[in-house]
Formats: sequence, structure tokens, C-alpha cells
Amino acid sequence: MDSQLLGVLLGALLTSVVYFLTGFRKRRFESKESVARSDLTLNVTVQPRVITCEGKNEEDSTFILETRVRARNNSRVPCCIPGVYVSARALIERGIEGHYLGHFDFDNLPTCGTLSESRNVAQIPNTIIQLAPDEEEEFVRWDTLDSDFVSRYPVVVVNVELFGASAEQLGETHLQGAEPGELRHAWIDFFGRRVKGIDAIPFARWPIQSQPRSDCVRPGKRYILSSIESGQPDIERTRQFREVLDTITQWSRHVTVDLRANR
Repeated sequence: MDSQLLGVLLGALLTSVVYFLTGFRKRRFESKESVARSDLTLNVTVQPRVITCEGKNEEDSTFILETRVRARNNSRVPCCIPGVYVSARALIERGIEGHYLGHFDFDNLPTCGTLSESRNVAQIPNTIIQLAPDEEEEFVRWDTLDSDFVSRYPVVVVNVELFGASAEQLGETHLQGAEPGELRHAWIDFFGRRVKGIDAIPFARWPIQSQPRSDCVRPGKRYILSSIESGQPDIERTRQFREVLDTITQWSRHVTVDLRANR
């Protein structure tokens, strides 16, 4: 075998090895991506804006804080969104700004009236929002504020807590008529009757370092609150919806808004 032919064979062999390694890495990456996207993955963005309705005088102006929340399902599986809780707190309160410097915990910021009352903007009577893979949904909250409010709380922080869950139990298929998940109707019935007026987040996690409360309320596991004030678990409902609670994933977003931006 002459040296020229040997060089050709070695070059072909080297090319084959490089091709094999490249293909192997690509397949491994695609496999990891496929596994990652088999879990619930949402892209959540928050876009607030302030609309100014000017009056005859500046003090007569009205301000509308519009908070839009977009959720895109990046996973390979359908999902449900039973809760998108929107609220806001004051970052600056006129006259006592110095007391609030350096905070990083939303719950430690001062409340500012009804704007701080949490609203579930995903709460729709008799149904649950469901997203197919690559589908996007938008949620919105509008708050009307007067000039006195804006003067007292010129800058606020909007907080969004979005909860996604597997569609296996809460969803509905439409291939051969509407086929609801096993717990869909029970969930809609329970939370539809429970949520009246102000919507506080009805889920919590049992502390990791605490003893189990029951077979269904264990350290690190989500549970349903019996009441917002008590913080105690509703054992019966937690046990009933255990399969759903184990699939729930939470996304938190905070956006700072200058309410004076359009003045």
C-alpha cells in the first residue's frame, strides 16, 4: 500500500471518527433536552404599563395600572394553569423612604390599599386554563388609581405568582369529545365555591424541618390551606388533590413600576 492511499484511508477514518463523536454529542444533547422538556416548563413574562387619564387639573387625573402576564408552554406536554396571583406593594411611600432601603423580600414592603390585595387573574368560572405545547396565554389585571394614591406611592413593585400543573388530572382532552381529567370537576367545584372576592394563594409547603402532619402533609410537600389566616392544612382536600399538588410548579416575578412615568 503506497503512502498516498494510506493517507486517504487515514483521512477517511479520522473524518468518520469526528462525525461519530459529533453525532454522539448531538444525540446526547437532544436526549437531555427531550428529558428536560418532558417536565413542565413555562416562559413567564410580566409587562406592566401606566395609562394616564388627565383631568382639568393635575389632582383630578386618574391612573390605570395594567399588568399583563404572558405564559408560554415550552415543554412537550400540555399543562394547566389554575392560578396567576397578581398584587403590588409600595417601594416608596412619601415621607418615610429611608425605612425601606435595602429590602429584597416583597412581603416586607409596605402595603398600599387594594392594590396589595392578591387577585387570581386565571380564575375563570367552570373551567381551567390549559396550554398545549408551544401555546401561549395572556392574563391581565387593571387597577384604577387616583392622583392622591400616586403622590403617596409613586413607585410600586408588582408581584406575580403563577402556578402550573400537569394536565393529566386537571386537563381535558378533545380527541373524541370532551374527556375531563379525573380531578378536574372536583377541583373546579371546590375552588369555584371557595374563592370569593379577594383571592389569596391557597397553597403552601410544609416546612422541611417539621414533622409530618399526616400521610398527605409531609415535609417539603405542598398542601391546601384550610384558611389563609390560620396557615393550617386542609387535610381532607390535600389528600383528595395530592396527585395534582405533586405536579404543581411555581414561577415568581417582580417588576418595579414608576406610576408617575406618564405625568
